[in-house]
Amino acid sequence: ARLILPILSESFESPTTALIDHFPPRLGEWGGESASIVASPPGSSPLHGDRVLSLDTAADSNLGYLQQIIDVSGLPLAKEGEMRTIEAIASFHSEGPGELERYTLRLASFQESPGAIRGLWEGTSWREMDANTLTTAKAGLTAPSDARGWQTISAVVEGPADARSLVISLAAGRLDPTAPKTPHYLDDVRADLVISPRVNRIRPKKR
Repeated sequence: ARLILPILSESFESPTTALIDHFPPRLGEWGGESASIVASPPGSSPLHGDRVLSLDTAADSNLGYLQQIIDVSGLPLAKEGEMRTIEAIASFHSEGPGELERYTLRLASFQESPGAIRGLWEGTSWREMDANTLTTAKAGLTAPSDARGWQTISAVVEGPADARSLVISLAAGRLDPTAPKTPHYLDDVRADLVISPRVNRIRPKKR
């Protein structure tokens, strides 16, 4: 049997959702660049509900970032013959067609408690981050300049038994760093803990 346990479901419906201008120090808060909750992206409708999150591009980058820490301690563990993963999905929308857009979704699990993650994350390069994590995964999408509508990406990371914290990190921006900076929009961000039977790959016999 396959167990699917939702650990994050966010469609930014509440105007009072906590939005922090830097990496979030606590659970249940989104943090990153300047962000706000708005009615809808230009030329489209929200995927779910009536609102979406608008994310500004960082002043020193061509991307805007948004992160949340999730407490994964105490979640069900895999038994013998099973595998334990965390699967995440997020949808992005541009201000308007005309430029190549870049979207990424990263997952990183840590042995440290949620309160210790900010100190490990801020000011650290992605290469250095790998040394601090238990597992990481990244998915990216470059949307063509004529792309319209929502662009959805997903990522899967192993969920070690000793993981206490998980960071979901989202980024959106224009691939060309010289292109005009415009807001990007996010909706329907979800993550599930999945425990499923481990599949044994059968190697073909050598002739």
